[in-house]
Amino acid sequence: MLENVKIELEKEYIINSIEASLNDKLSILERQTLHYILSDKSLKMVIAFVTFYHCHNNKRKIKLIYQEMFEPLLDKKIIVKVRDTKSNMFDEQRNFVYKINEKYIDNNPMMIKRLKI
Repeated sequence: MLENVKIELEKEYIINSIEASLNDKLSILERQTLHYILSDKSLKMVIAFVTFYHCHNNKRKIKLIYQEMFEPLLDKKIIVKVRDTKSNMFDEQRNFVYKINEKYIDNNPMMIKRLKI
């Protein structure tokens, strides 16, 4: 149980580090999105994120999840696209591989030992 607490503290450290780098407050939804992304190492594509989201919340359309949870982080450059995949998420919007923009994270090895960014 103590190990889980340490992981949660690392997530909060990373989110607070991003917020401090932006000099702006993150919304509750932006914080939740980052928490989900940091919770599962396999969440590297938007569709995988949506699947994870649906496991823990009521089902919503992919387009709504993308617009409400991803677009704000993409606009602030907290999340960056790595590459498009071959499949579409909705309409003409391609699914894509993403990562957290490391320039916003204080990647201090003394503070982040358990999470891979």
